[in-house]
Amino acid sequence: MRSATVRARARLGVERVPAGVYDGVIALAITAVSLLLGNDRVPAGWSGLDPPGVALTCAVNLPLAARRRFPSTLCLLVLALWAVYVALDHWPVVNSLGPLLALCTVAVLRPMRQAVLCALLLAAVWNLAGTTGAESSWATVPGQSLLCPGVLCGFGHLARKAARRNVELDRLTDQLRSERAGAGAQGHRAAAAAGRRRRRRGGRHPLRAERHPAARGGIRAAGGTAGRTGRDPRPAHRAGAGRPPAGGGGDCPIPGSPRPW
Repeated sequence: MRSATVRARARLGVERVPAGVYDGVIALAITAVSLLLGNDRVPAGWSGLDPPGVALTCAVNLPLAARRRFPSTLCLLVLALWAVYVALDHWPVVNSLGPLLALCTVAVLRPMRQAVLCALLLAAVWNLAGTTGAESSWATVPGQSLLCPGVLCGFGHLARKAARRNVELDRLTDQLRSERAGAGAQGHRAAAAAGRRRRRRGGRHPLRAERHPAARGGIRAAGGTAGRTGRDPRPAHRAGAGRPPAGGGGDCPIPGSPRPW
């Protein structure tokens, strides 16, 4: 029970963090990893990180903090800086994560045609990097340059469709809740109006109660009681003659005996 509560609180805390904070942390992490990789053992044929290389690495990766705001523009900027980095004979793998993340962001947030355009540009820079070095073959580089951007575009397109469906589902859920609330309120108003109409009809025609059999019986009983206690005893006897008294008292005439009146 406590673990479930802790997980729920942690999930709520994570959801409250703005998306820009996540993007900033990701950009800083990619920049740090790229700088560490650039200072590592570089393959033959490529130069290590020098001050221009460090500046270009930071310029390629740090702008990823704003990738949700300007995805297409940022992707073009990152690809252009990466091409300059490769043209200076720096190892292309160092700054490969930033362009891939920028392309994935475009595929998620923008139409497919923009994602395809950015994917073609990334494939062009990838082929430039592959043909410049001596460790890759001519068959491997084109395959990688087409496969990786294509997979990223596919995943981004599926994520975009899922996000649209979630938004539509949330809209339909809110609409259903509002319709149910409106139907409930309308039902209460209709019931209240029907009750008011019944009360108005009852107040307008008070004599309709006499038509009910129970009401007629009550009126007859009331008339019989009034006759017994009134001035003339004959109507009272006629009203109650057909019913024997409940206790069998002495006022009931015996069959065959002379009547007292």
